[in-house]
Amino acid sequence: MIQPSDTAQTSLTIDLNLLGNLSREHADQKPFITTKHHPTLPLSIHNYSKTAFMRSTAISLLSSDTQKLDLCIASRALVTERDTGKVVSRSFSKFFNYHEKLAYKPTGTEPTWLVEEKIDGSIISFFYYQGWQSVSRGAFDSPHSLQAKQVMEAQHPGLLQTLDKEKTYVFELIDPKAPIKVRYPKEGLVLLSIISKDGSEPPPNFDWSILPFKRPYIYSTPNLDPKALSKLNLSNEEGFVIKFWRSLDDRHPQRIKVKFDSYLKLTQLKAGDSQPSAASRIPNVQIPPGERSKLFSALPSSPSPPSAASLVELYKAHRKKIPSFDSSRVSNSLSLFQTAYLSSLEDIADDYGGDAWIDLISSKWDRIHIILSLQEEDWTTLMDALTVQKFRPSAKNLTLSSSSKEKKAFDQRMKRGDVDAALKVIATAWWCGKPINKIVELIVDAWEVPKDMTSMEVITLGS
Repeated sequence: MIQPSDTAQTSLTIDLNLLGNLSREHADQKPFITTKHHPTLPLSIHNYSKTAFMRSTAISLLSSDTQKLDLCIASRALVTERDTGKVVSRSFSKFFNYHEKLAYKPTGTEPTWLVEEKIDGSIISFFYYQGWQSVSRGAFDSPHSLQAKQVMEAQHPGLLQTLDKEKTYVFELIDPKAPIKVRYPKEGLVLLSIISKDGSEPPPNFDWSILPFKRPYIYSTPNLDPKALSKLNLSNEEGFVIKFWRSLDDRHPQRIKVKFDSYLKLTQLKAGDSQPSAASRIPNVQIPPGERSKLFSALPSSPSPPSAASLVELYKAHRKKIPSFDSSRVSNSLSLFQTAYLSSLEDIADDYGGDAWIDLISSKWDRIHIILSLQEEDWTTLMDALTVQKFRPSAKNLTLSSSSKEKKAFDQRMKRGDVDAALKVIATAWWCGKPINKIVELIVDAWEVPKDMTSMEVITLGS
């Protein structure tokens, strides 16, 4: 039997010092691991961030330190006691697409392997700690973890009490009301595996029929060429997970992902749109050196799913910090901030629909930008007209008497049809020499926000 070495993927206790090191920012990069604490229990949930595996510099750094790399791989819905580091629950360690550098490389000598359907839902873990707990990949109290508990109670009443309290039951939550890419006919929980605190799983000959849960479909295929499998493009499916057992009694199977080319295309493109999705844009928008810390410091300290109203307020707050009406400067700054904001949401995205959710938020941000930019253009058009008409901004204009020639001319100009009440306030402040940052604030505060962008409900794929 293969005995795995005692690493973060198999140890019953996690090194809190190493965990703390990986949870801090390094060299102007986001932390490699994010940690959230349970609101009432002495538990923490740990997850690798996309920084750890999506940037070549981070991968290179991690690969040079096997302990750090191993802990990042293990940190996928990894639940520990907050003060001791004792492992309470494990989900799967991170596994990779077949072509990625860190993916398991089959030797061809594995005695057992399995090709199963890759479920396109939200991963959920059920484990016991002072009662049965349900967690999503990134949080103890996400909407998906609460929904999963409701589904469990409705579809399998009382069943939790019969399960092994020493193990974690890893499911995929599927919901036709909030599909990610694949559409399923019915809400439910699909059991992916049962994982012990040391990361061990059932043997390849385990009888899953003893449990009443739906399971991924198992495919019979003589071809284990991942590249060939990726081109099968089965309708309304994401792809395959291939599991390899390195001996007949191996309890730590290795996994690789094979996503269909058709699914990846859906991920990269918006439906009916030729433009790349937000998720595909994030890594390609370069934030200049030194700007990352500044941009992220302006974001909420702990990422949370936004509402339309909170997106508007975030946009407005950043616009107020740009003392300019130069369209290129304003657009570039807002674009960098949007990129930083979407990037900050990546670590919770799996709880709300992954890349498709990020894409939805990006589209709402873009809509906010278009609507509010058009309103700002009303001001810049008026400002240009006032300048051409020889109105000169000056603090001295504040002291002009109402009977002065200049004041009468300005008041008369403000009565024209192209100046509404809000623009009059802004134009008067401009003419009286108020600084540009004050003018920007007045404009932003005067924006009219569409009713549908005032909702306080969290943005979800079903909304």
